[in-house]
Amino acid sequence: MNLIRCFIALELPSPVQKHLAQVITRLKEAKADIKWVEPENTHLTLKFLGGIFPEQVQSSRKVLLDQNGKHPPIHCRTGQIGIFPGWNRPQVIWLGLIDGVQRISDLQLLTENGLADCGFARDPKKFKPHLTLGRVRSPNNMDKLAERIRTLPLEEIEFSFEELALIKSTLTQSGPVYQTLETIKLS
Repeated sequence: MNLIRCFIALELPSPVQKHLAQVITRLKEAKADIKWVEPENTHLTLKFLGGIFPEQVQSSRKVLLDQNGKHPPIHCRTGQIGIFPGWNRPQVIWLGLIDGVQRISDLQLLTENGLADCGFARDPKKFKPHLTLGRVRSPNNMDKLAERIRTLPLEEIEFSFEELALIKSTLTQSGPVYQTLETIKLS
């Protein structure tokens, strides 16, 4: 039986995706070996489920629907660029958030608890809300990227997360293709 690769995420409004596209374009000037995220694919992942069975997709959908109508939109403001786990061993380039972090963390915990009740394993890593910009493929030109990040003036963008979604991810040679399986409004 084929497994379905899924995750639960807060969807980004289009103006924020456009802002991230501009940031990524400027970071690309460093010519570092990074697999940059396609702007239309940017989101804030609350829980990566991995490859799951269709029955687990249904239970994930139920956990999502259980949150429907219980949460208002989450107001946020974009922050600074960061690196996971750090510059000694960079793997992920991300954009942080300033406002709304605690509310996002609370929603993530509710989602994690609901999924754990359905048999999903808890993520042992501490959750840190962020918007992934790219993944490091090799250390080539990381010094130039570090300098670019250090000197890049960043405009802070205010926005609200208004949708939480269960998303199917199909990996292709040209990158992941996302399909929303279920969405609830934060209202």
